[in-house]
Amino acid sequence: TLDRFGRIDALIANAGVGESNRLQDVSEEELLWQTEVNFLGVIRCCRAVLPHMLERRSGHILTVSSVAGDVPTGGLSVYAATKGGVTAFSELMLMITPPRP
Repeated sequence: TLDRFGRIDALIANAGVGESNRLQDVSEEELLWQTEVNFLGVIRCCRAVLPHMLERRSGHILTVSSVAGDVPTGGLSVYAATKGGVTAFSELMLMITPPRP
């Protein structure tokens, strides 16, 4: 985007994958897959664009989580945990990069 358009105005960090399994049935591969996509994917995307936006003093980041992060549903323990992490991360982003008046 920077190479083609010269700037990044907005990022919508929206990704979600999950399997409906009891925690004791979640494989290591599935655990890593959900964590990589749902949680680390959001952080990595934000980390990629944030320096540019801070330098320009312009831009918007929207992260998308899930109600499952606040109200976990049985059988979605890993998914809920990753989405809860996205919610917490998003709130912390507001603390380090407050909106301009």
